[in-house]
Amino acid sequence: MLYYSYENYLRKTMQLTPENFKLFISVKKDTFPTKISCLDTTYKSKHCKGGGTKTLSLEKQLILNLHYLCY
Repeated sequence: MLYYSYENYLRKTMQLTPENFKLFISVKKDTFPTKISCLDTTYKSKHCKGGGTKTLSLEKQLILNLHYLCY
C-alpha cells in the first residue's frame, strides 16, 4: 500500500507548476534533473561492485528527502 502512495506522491509532485514545486520541495524544477543525474552517478560509483537493490527510485528518494529537510 505504501508503494502506491509513493507512486502517487511522485506523480503529483512532478505535475506541480514550477512555483509550487519550489515551495513544496525548496528546489527549482529545472534543478531537479541535475540533482538526479548527480545522484545517479554517485549511486553507480558506490554500487559498482555489487550491493542491494533500491527499494525506492532516486527520484522518490530525492523528493522525500528534500521535502523532509524543507519542513
